[in-house]
Amino acid sequence: MLAQRAIAWWRGAAVFGAGLLVAVPFCLRGWAEPDWRRPSLDEFEVRVDEGAAEEAAFHKRFYRATRIEGTDAAAARQIYLELLAERPETAYLYYKLAYLDRREQRLGDCVENFKKAIEHDPKLRAAYDDLARIYGFWRRDDELIELCEQAVEHLKPDNIKYYLAIGELHNRYGRTNKAAEVYRRASDEHPVLYQPWLKLVELQLDAGQNENAYQTYREALEATGGHRALLIGVRELYFERGDDARAFELTKLLVERFPAKAGFWCDYIAALLVRGKPESARTAFTKSCAYLRGQQEQYLPRIVRLYVAYGDAAEAIAVFQQALEWEPESREALVALAIFYQQQGEAEKARALSHRLLELDPTSEFGLLSIAEGYERQGDLEAFGQWARRAVEARPDSFAAQFALLRYADAAGNSDEARDTLDEILDQMLRGDEPDPSPALRLCSYYLDRGNYDQVRHIAGVALGAADGPPLVGRFYFVSGFADYLEDRVPDAARKLAVAARQAPELGEAHFHLGRCRVRLGRADLAVESLERALVRSSDPRWQIELGLALELAGRDGEAQEQFDEAIDALEHAADAAPTSAAARLALAVGLNRIGRDDAAAREFQRAIELDPDSATALNDLGYMWAEAGQNLDQALKLIERAVELEPDSSAVADSLGWVYFQQGRYEEALRQLERAVDLGPPVAEIFDHLGDAHLKLGDTAKAIEGWNKALELYPEGAAAIRQKIVEHGGTPSVD
Repeated sequence: MLAQRAIAWWRGAAVFGAGLLVAVPFCLRGWAEPDWRRPSLDEFEVRVDEGAAEEAAFHKRFYRATRIEGTDAAAARQIYLELLAERPETAYLYYKLAYLDRREQRLGDCVENFKKAIEHDPKLRAAYDDLARIYGFWRRDDELIELCEQAVEHLKPDNIKYYLAIGELHNRYGRTNKAAEVYRRASDEHPVLYQPWLKLVELQLDAGQNENAYQTYREALEATGGHRALLIGVRELYFERGDDARAFELTKLLVERFPAKAGFWCDYIAALLVRGKPESARTAFTKSCAYLRGQQEQYLPRIVRLYVAYGDAAEAIAVFQQALEWEPESREALVALAIFYQQQGEAEKARALSHRLLELDPTSEFGLLSIAEGYERQGDLEAFGQWARRAVEARPDSFAAQFALLRYADAAGNSDEARDTLDEILDQMLRGDEPDPSPALRLCSYYLDRGNYDQVRHIAGVALGAADGPPLVGRFYFVSGFADYLEDRVPDAARKLAVAARQAPELGEAHFHLGRCRVRLGRADLAVESLERALVRSSDPRWQIELGLALELAGRDGEAQEQFDEAIDALEHAADAAPTSAAARLALAVGLNRIGRDDAAAREFQRAIELDPDSATALNDLGYMWAEAGQNLDQALKLIERAVELEPDSSAVADSLGWVYFQQGRYEEALRQLERAVDLGPPVAEIFDHLGDAHLKLGDTAKAIEGWNKALELYPEGAAAIRQKIVEHGGTPSVD
């Protein structure tokens, strides 16, 4: 069953994103939205005579329009047009019309009104920003360059981002000389700003002009006064190009110039360890302690992780001992060393340190919970429960303590205690004058992982009552809608995800899953719209594949193929860049399977399995793909049987095993596995469809129709084939 197995494909994004282009040009990312507060009078260039009734009436009408924009856009537009008829030179009125045009997706009119706003007020920054964003999204780069040049001229001195945008666009098209000229102009005009200098160094390094780049860096160092971001940026450029000597020089300079920054000391000590100089690293650590008093809690764990990363556990312990000599009752050092022992798997040593911490502070949340969670990792439920209860007694208002007790109760099967603990957590979130429902998101994630989707919906519903502001409201609608989606409750999921996308428009996952729901509901044009919005927020190639599928559904095959080709190229690049990563290879395989390139997908699945023979997902997906196609059934069975050994409680894997038995004609065995898949849950339309087919093969038409109707109830809008089977075998569809 691929629908359920594909969850891992959409949730595991670790191997993607870095280095991939987004739909909006890099140079425009992060530009702020204009300030939509009610403008002051000087913002739209009308000088008010306080005693003039005509002027007062003009402004009263303008303010009324700004107040009703969100509820009655047509009336607001009419007022702005009437005001423009009276004062056609008022740039801000054109800007407000453009704003309304953008909200109503009248982008042609929007562009023209932004242009008129700039024409009447060449210093109206918000108009430049919004028009640049539109040109960037449409990839109208020549017009964008022209607009940015205009902004550079009229928005002095605060015009640096337009310089950077022009240079970025020239560089994108290989016009590196023009890009260099632009960055040089910017550095001449703004010598103390580091950004154009950094871009200029990058261009020179890319062109192999290493000495020129170094001279430019030295010039920038003097001009900017040794700006920290300049040093960091140039160091990263050298790191990326493998020039370790220059990178180390800059790392050392950062420590010398900014000795109170723990991160720079960490980088410096790491560089010394890489160079095989542990004594110098220890000396640097000792020196750093004099500068970083008060930062031990953050600094010491980072230092230990460095030593662990470089395989020197003994040195890590020595560093901690030195820290404890420096401050014998340092709780930060005790905590960090306990965490280190936990990571090393030395539970007893970690527990001893936690007890020592409790001697200093009997109510230490870390001490109590680290002991509790140590027992949790060991599977000692009784001890885990005892220490989780002690943590709750000591810190009754601690979410972390209550959450540990909830996990214990769930693991031990104490449903009453789990329910009471969850009720207490939710009550704490809603208590007081300023309730904080944000921890509920962690609870929702916990129950999503456990497959308890009813609990996810319950928690999200409670939290929504206290959520303050659209972004948080949107996130709770998202998790509730995602739970519906995972249970194949597609119409309910679509409704909630549509709210999430409106309330939290920055949440790309909401747009993405809304688009997938709309694909399944056959609403191709709306699906394309949602997936395009998702891709503005993320360049994940897997999202591109879903956009391609939506475009195919909409009959736009040429555009779909472009999305498929770009996505597969990106997935191949990610897999080639990480040749030992089974996850990257698996992502490529699933992508190829999604677009019907099954032969290529099979090869990539096999390569993923070679890299990770215990990948239940790869084993199961390849086996199911072959079973669905009726190919290589014996091999498919072996793969899926191995997946069952690895994930015996997976409904998706049980469904796959049932389906390969079905394809082999072993219908009784198929029925047993498919019934098991239903019992394991959650309810998924595809499993019930398979179950109905198995019953039919065994001659039980009534139960076949019952299974198909259950599939139809879960997926009413996209199940024409299921409805047809029900009718053909004398049944009545349960959903019209």
